Amino acid sequence: MHAELDIFGQILALSESTEEKNITGNTMQFCLQFNEADKELVEKAFRVLEKDAQILFPLGPCFFSSCMVGFIDKFGVNWCLFV
Repeated sequence: MHAELDIFGQILALSESTEEKNITGNTMQFCLQFNEADKELVEKAFRVLEKDAQILFPLGPCFFSSCMVGFIDKFGVNWCLFV
């Protein structure tokens, strides 16, 4: 059983572990890299997810990308979106 997130035609399947082990803290980050020409997709994806998010790195350039944003969404999912 899983949920699917359609990211501009790319399906990301998500599910919770069924193991009995306890995992403490947020141990994952979803990093999505878009083509340089698709900078507007980074901005669009961020606008969809930014409500009530904790911004870790504001939308803008960084040393490895002309457009990048890092944040934890309202559900506690850690995202890094960049071109």
